[in-house]
Amino acid sequence: MQGASVDPSGRLRVVNQTPSTGYQNRANEGFTFEPDGRLNVGSAFLVTVANAGLQASNQGRMKFSPAPVSAAFYNKGWPLNVDGSTLMYIDQPVPHDTPFNAGIAMDDRGVYATTTPAPPAPTTRFDLTQFPLDPRITITRNGVGTYWDANGVLKTAAINEPRPYRNPAGGAILGLMIEEAATNKVLWSSDFANTAWTKFGGATINSNVATAPDGNMTADRLNFAGIGGIYQSPAAINGETNFNSIFIRADVAGNVRLVANTQLSDPASVVCPVTTEWKRFSLSKLMATGSLNCTCQVDNNTAGALSSVYIWGADQCAEQILSSHIETGASQVTRQFDKAIIDPTSWWNPVEGTLACKAVIDYSPRIAGISNLMWSADQVGGAFGAGCYGTFQSNTGIGLAPGAAPVNMTSTVNDGVSTAAILAVGLKANDSIAAVNGVLGAADLACAMPIGVNQLAIGQVGWGTLAGNSCINGYVSYIDYWNTRLPNNQLLELTGPAAPVTPVIPVNTVAPAITGIPSSSNTLTCSTGTWTGAVNYTYRWLQNNTPLIGQNRNTLVLNSAVAPIGSKIKCQVTAISSTGDIATAQSNEVTVV
Repeated sequence: MQGASVDPSGRLRVVNQTPSTGYQNRANEGFTFEPDGRLNVGSAFLVTVANAGLQASNQGRMKFSPAPVSAAFYNKGWPLNVDGSTLMYIDQPVPHDTPFNAGIAMDDRGVYATTTPAPPAPTTRFDLTQFPLDPRITITRNGVGTYWDANGVLKTAAINEPRPYRNPAGGAILGLMIEEAATNKVLWSSDFANTAWTKFGGATINSNVATAPDGNMTADRLNFAGIGGIYQSPAAINGETNFNSIFIRADVAGNVRLVANTQLSDPASVVCPVTTEWKRFSLSKLMATGSLNCTCQVDNNTAGALSSVYIWGADQCAEQILSSHIETGASQVTRQFDKAIIDPTSWWNPVEGTLACKAVIDYSPRIAGISNLMWSADQVGGAFGAGCYGTFQSNTGIGLAPGAAPVNMTSTVNDGVSTAAILAVGLKANDSIAAVNGVLGAADLACAMPIGVNQLAIGQVGWGTLAGNSCINGYVSYIDYWNTRLPNNQLLELTGPAAPVTPVIPVNTVAPAITGIPSSSNTLTCSTGTWTGAVNYTYRWLQNNTPLIGQNRNTLVLNSAVAPIGSKIKCQVTAISSTGDIATAQSNEVTVV
């Protein structure tokens, strides 16, 4: 339809056009438009070939005449039905077998909804919620790592074993866990009776008295006698951020305090609302100039303090993220980064393509450097700029690899402070773009395709030596690939539909009213009444409760043909809301004299 557009709810709108006069092509002949741009077919039959069989309902909405609409050439393939309100709708599935009807459907209220044709199935898919993983994915990690199993028990993955991501309570696998390397600096992370932990204020430890988050009887009880607790003070470096964390539960609910302090006596602390279930509490501390160490301390110096708590699994990592737990003994332990690589040479199209990926940053995002990479496509051992990547950072948005020659893909979408993203990237020379969470970035019309792509890294940077300092620190749920550059509207479809429209139902608070003398040659006028939630109105005059054909204005001129003497006349007002929902109310009744 010339001049027509689709609003965010998928409904047809016509903008900046004079009703009818702007639409004198044969396909639209006979249409008029409401002031808000809604389609209205008035009261006339649409007799053009393009609209064969269509007519207006009493609400000014489309319905069909007794002749089947599907017989019309331009409407071929629309199996039409009429619901109780005489509004037209289309049965599903809709066979869009003519170009005139492609992408057109009706919503469940009988209102036109212009839909985006569904994106085709990806030519290659990697579902990272299914374990064991696709054998085309190679996982390496030079060390063990922890993860939650389906029952909410903390497990340890062996060297090079992929880690499924679940919520701490367990349940379904949400994706493949990817973390950068981290070192737990506290010693004897679950043995608080060890002399590595200093007790003060009369605090004592009972060892191995409760089941720990890993399912073993290794949790200790920390008993408070007065204001006191335990701490350990690993070495720290000026300017680094340290994350302290520990698992705590109690026999009854109450509070304790987690503290990070230095020899400069500049503590940071957080009150921990402890319950009878294990919960991990954390606190970050930026090391000031002159800092030599950072304490990891639990004490009861707070209101509502408990007399004892169970503790397990303390961590202090010099990272700008909260790491998964790293168990230690007599020495510090480093968990190496997760490296997940796919060889794409059998399915990667060097000319054009589309990548879609869902990832969640479950931990605090890094502040500096390239980070939170959802994927990167490049050459093994290649240099930055020979490939491309999709990155999600809560402070800078999502984009493709920037300006390092020969790649210049700069499409970026800012997604505020969200920590979850579905990113779709259309790749093609001089026509690349990114969409995230239903928002489209700016197109890059001066870019080149990545060169010699022979590896796809999941959740991290792939170029160079894969040092592991640019991981997503969360999980990736899937990566889909199409060997063509999908259209922009399908990129939006892949990253999430527009927010659903909440129906607004008009409510009548004062009934419509008829004014005027009810006798021949006089004019009756019907008011709308008073409504909430209404933006537009239509009218229908009733004679003895039967609709008067063609009388759909707010005035009615009385004569013997329209309303003989003795006729009972009422007016029905239909209110239409901003979401296209309707409600009706009837006026008082008058008798023609």
